[in-house]
Amino acid sequence: DELLAAWSPQLAREFNAVLAICGDGALRDMVQEAEMRSEGSIAYLGAIADSTEVMRMADVLILPSHCESFGNVIVEALASGLPVAATACGIAPRVLAGGRCGWLIAQAGRDAIGATLRTLFSESAVWEQKSAEGMAVVEQFSIDRTADAYMDIYRQLLADSRPGC
Repeated sequence: DELLAAWSPQLAREFNAVLAICGDGALRDMVQEAEMRSEGSIAYLGAIADSTEVMRMADVLILPSHCESFGNVIVEALASGLPVAATACGIAPRVLAGGRCGWLIAQAGRDAIGATLRTLFSESAVWEQKSAEGMAVVEQFSIDRTADAYMDIYRQLLADSRPGC
């Protein structure tokens, strides 16, 4: 709801942008109402089983969460070549390499999101650079590296186990 509050037809016209929102949940009615009042600057896409097509059409991913543990969508977007604007919570600051791969939103509030939107649209010349940085950073989150890390943990746990414990 803070993203919707921060988005405006004026911002959309100024930067020739459309906010596409995916998902289905408690805010669906609010998003649909915002789309109807948006003068074409918001497109509600509903629930999307495979976000690949949406990411191919997008220029940037915006994820203004109050709480996000890992945020697979951030890694998926970066792997797709999209720069990301995400709230500085959970693992986002690490995945975004402190802002090298995108923009960190200070908090999930209207003013902070609005300021970040203005900044990222004003800096569209660096999107390609941030995209390249993101594709390099996500390598550390590949399935092979993640599986190897889990196997290392299991090996350590087995090595530390004692009979009868």
